[in-house]
Amino acid sequence: MILKNCRLVPELCEGFQEEMADIRIEGTDIAEILPAGGSYPGEEVIDCTGKTVLPGLFNLHNHLFFHSMNWDKIRGTQSEYLHITNSISFMRNLLAYGFTSLRDVGTPYNIAIKLRDQINAGTMVGPDIKACGIIITPNQIAPSELQVYSDNPMKAPVNDPFQARAAARKQLAEGADFLKLLGCSVAPGKRGDGPLFYPDELAEFANVAKREGTYLAIHTNSPESNDSVLDLEAYTLEHGHFWTKENNDNWLAHGKKTYIIPTLQVTWCWGEEVCSMHCSSLKMAYDAGAMFGWGTDATEEVFLADPAGEFVGRKKLWGIPNVEILKQATINSAIINGTADQRGSIKVGKKADFAIIDGKPDEDLTLFGKPCAYVLKDGAVVAQNGFVKP
Repeated sequence: MILKNCRLVPELCEGFQEEMADIRIEGTDIAEILPAGGSYPGEEVIDCTGKTVLPGLFNLHNHLFFHSMNWDKIRGTQSEYLHITNSISFMRNLLAYGFTSLRDVGTPYNIAIKLRDQINAGTMVGPDIKACGIIITPNQIAPSELQVYSDNPMKAPVNDPFQARAAARKQLAEGADFLKLLGCSVAPGKRGDGPLFYPDELAEFANVAKREGTYLAIHTNSPESNDSVLDLEAYTLEHGHFWTKENNDNWLAHGKKTYIIPTLQVTWCWGEEVCSMHCSSLKMAYDAGAMFGWGTDATEEVFLADPAGEFVGRKKLWGIPNVEILKQATINSAIINGTADQRGSIKVGKKADFAIIDGKPDEDLTLFGKPCAYVLKDGAVVAQNGFVKP
């Protein structure tokens, strides 16, 4: 297959820095990057004139079962069947908008793990998925929508280091790629905003992750919980809301060992003022050299209401260059995800994952608000103008 007359963003390419090119695909991989406008008789050609060819996009903080903002349903009152069908719907919609790599950070019934396995086996069309099991949480004192994880029919609250070891090893044995912890509540209660897990419990999770060759991703929503993750030197800090100068100094003191995955869209839907209150201070980390990953934490209905929300939000809130935002959604996230050897940039030998968008999305981020003209995953067209391959 040939992608002809591709407009490229050079910062997202390796080994080729021209703005226009033809791309030859063989099997699942990029075989050649050629001068634009060649002739290819007898070959399948997709004419990309007027379109920008980006590497496939990443979403490193996504819950596929998050169908709507109806927390009563999300808490587990829905059947496993409905959670599965909702997860497949969300996955396919994300694919239509160019997200060819997902990291699911907490879904009941091991749904994301099962979808990953079906996709990898070739029995289902879908993105490249990294998945944990359900989010690991202790019994909570603070009231929180995130009681979803301990109210769920699969609940297994963790309240001491031995339970932490058992829960972590069980999830990994069931196929989890990493471990996700609920580091703090959303709504503070009588115990305040502090971390939910105690230091000895966190230490045991870290011990298991190190021994088993994986990592911890930890939800934070307060300065205190941010610090607990930074002190642990966990691999990814999820959200990082209400980031402070003290958090920033702590992150620097620990040698920037923790990657930060901001999630603006989950608060952007409530307005720029609310999003700014939660997330604007993370600009300190960016200015200090943080390589942000890409996440949204949005439900399917929130995402579809404003698919470009995360792109536009990062621009409006932090004022960073558009190309840096695109790098966060592609090559930076591939590095964090551990898949940069295969995905995240356009390079000969890498997987042929592409989000092909009408116009120049690097100049106009609102273009991410409509489905891609074409989406390719592993060298095959999996979506076109919003229609996803069965």
